[in-house]
Amino acid sequence: MFSAEELIATDVSVDQPKVGAFYRMAVPMIWLVAAMVSWKHPGDEYLLFTLVCGLPGAWITLLFGKLNPNEAAPVLFGAGMLTMAAVGWAMDSLRVWRGIWAGLYTFGACALVLCMLSSYPSYQAALAKNGAVAAYLSAAANMSLYVTSTVSIAVAIAGRLLPLAWRRLSHPV
Repeated sequence: MFSAEELIATDVSVDQPKVGAFYRMAVPMIWLVAAMVSWKHPGDEYLLFTLVCGLPGAWITLLFGKLNPNEAAPVLFGAGMLTMAAVGWAMDSLRVWRGIWAGLYTFGACALVLCMLSSYPSYQAALAKNGAVAAYLSAAANMSLYVTSTVSIAVAIAGRLLPLAWRRLSHPV
């Protein structure tokens, strides 16, 4: 693996800008708005809410066990906010490019809405299955958030480690 000296030497520079808080604010807020909309319009048998929007806060059930659905919302939203704030912190710390992330997020959300709606024979059939369009919009917004955030973090980590690996391979000790 890499020594601590190699990691420190390559990541620390005088010219590096201060880490911002864009993702620490944006990621949890996007998730919260979409999750709250999904709570109001959960889809057929709460499936879109449970499988998509409630995912970041699901770990809280390990601490509390089974929760009453009416009492679960604030707890689930709080736990999800913590999870998504941690994701945002990682993205800010890794300095993920905002423009590329925002473009991919928007494209992903739009593509997912179209894909979900087109999987039914008609628009009316899709609405009959999951209720309002808001159920599809909120699920797509959060699915896109999960995918683009995960890929952005992975690419940012790879972008930091590949130059180290290249230097190590080209200049063996």
